Amino acid sequence: MLAGTLALQPLGGEVNKKLDAVLLQLVPGYAWVKGITGDIHDDDDEDALKPVLVRLDDQFQLGLEVDRAADGLVAVYLPGSPDPRSGAVSYVTADRIRPVDSGFKAVMKICKNRGRGSEVVLLSRSGVS
Repeated sequence: MLAGTLALQPLGGEVNKKLDAVLLQLVPGYAWVKGITGDIHDDDDEDALKPVLVRLDDQFQLGLEVDRAADGLVAVYLPGSPDPRSGAVSYVTADRIRPVDSGFKAVMKICKNRGRGSEVVLLSRSGVS
């Protein structure tokens, strides 16, 4: 039985590749979602997109930390609302970043809901002053 299952894995991989190619052509936004989330299968990979609050002058904005440069600048994707697929990339110093205890999916849901449900993020923020 196990040998039969292993023989099907390459076939499943090929089907997945073909389905992916079709979805990339037919479904608007599929490439963006696939690109931003990657192939997240476990909690360790989700660390690539860390939900954060970014201090911008006298306000905070919900964002996703995507990269850190050697000079201390942090690249943050600031998703739009209600469509988090549109947004902006900002580069800020690390002292303007505060991690939050919410996952990627929770942040996207807050953006889609135009900020409703934000108490989860606001109550979990670290060191926001």
